[in-house]
Amino acid sequence: MLILARKEDESIVIGDEIIIKVVSIDRGTVKLGFEAPPQYIILREELKEMVVNKNKESISRDIAPKSLDALRKSLPKKEENPSIKKLTKNLNVAKEDI
Repeated sequence: MLILARKEDESIVIGDEIIIKVVSIDRGTVKLGFEAPPQYIILREELKEMVVNKNKESISRDIAPKSLDALRKSLPKKEENPSIKKLTKNLNVAKEDI
């Protein structure tokens, strides 16, 4: 881990595209400004952890067989697209695991 000291209004540059600037320091709280291209997602760590946990929860919930059947019926026939064949195969595996 690289540790750098910065004062108010000083910046750190990452590559050619990302700038992190110390906007203010007040009573032990540092406010940072970030400039980055839109393809970079900038999140507070606790928000990223919350999203990861919510995704894990949604994956671990039981899927009712009726829901899988309804999804399978709404998909195009397997012969129409090779990726559909793979998806429906995965659905069959998921249904067997229930």
